Amino acid sequence: MIELQKQRQIKFSQVVKQQGMTLLELLVATGILAVISSMAFLSIDTLIKSKASLQLVTEELNQFNLAQFQLQNDIQMAITSNQVSAVTTAPEFIANTQSITLLRYRNNTVVNTRAQRSTVSQPTHITNKSSGLIRVRWYVRNDQWFRAIQSAASPLNSNQWQERPMLSLESLNCSYLDLNGIERSIWPNSQLQNSQLPEMVSCQVIQDNGQKSVLKLVPWQRAGWL
Repeated sequence: MIELQKQRQIKFSQVVKQQGMTLLELLVATGILAVISSMAFLSIDTLIKSKASLQLVTEELNQFNLAQFQLQNDIQMAITSNQVSAVTTAPEFIANTQSITLLRYRNNTVVNTRAQRSTVSQPTHITNKSSGLIRVRWYVRNDQWFRAIQSAASPLNSNQWQERPMLSLESLNCSYLDLNGIERSIWPNSQLQNSQLPEMVSCQVIQDNGQKSVLKLVPWQRAGWL
């Protein structure tokens, strides 16, 4: 009877020992866990970087679209003294390859005296004083494309400009199409153009990320809205 109990204890001890893990098995399990953890970390890190890169591209695209929309809006609403009765202190449209200064309606909707309507999307004539007008300037400084505004009654060389950076640039080159279909690097190119708007404004834009774009903008008077 005693011998039988001893044999049972020996077998039980062997079973208990077999249920444990050896050092080798522990090292192998630890190694597998480390590999899985590394793969998971790399996957998460790649996902985070991809998300950040996508967000940056989206922000750059949104910024470019905003700058394009604002410039297009300014060009389309540009005017000359032929459309307004206000007296201004400087020419209405002055431009070169790097900058554009223009006079425009303060709002996109103004009085249309021809149709006797209070608001229209494409104005034909305005009788407001200069308070209804603003002067807008687009220019490049320190690889940034800026938009600045001031009252139309203020002189060009005043310090009353309210500026805002619109886009980071590598280069900018604008040209201006005259009535004869000739592209000019400056406007006005002659005295006859002092109170005229170009037929079209074309700007070749290269952003700081290397993205190239060509903006072709037409003043509302040239778009057949008169």
